[in-house]
Amino acid sequence: MNMMPINPFFVGNAFMNYCIKEGWIILECGNDKKLHYFLTKAGEAELKNRFGIVFGSSCSKDCTND
Repeated sequence: MNMMPINPFFVGNAFMNYCIKEGWIILECGNDKKLHYFLTKAGEAELKNRFGIVFGSSCSKDCTND
């Protein structure tokens, strides 16, 4: 079986774009000129139900504002 090497960041980026398109994640550009990502309630439910992704743990939250 031939396997093709991939960039794992491309997979993550493609998945994030999918989630944004579905309205599960909101992308905003802040006053600080940085991108900020926000999980919607629908996104929280869909990501858990479809993919088993749960954002309740401390390692899955953005801690930059702590």
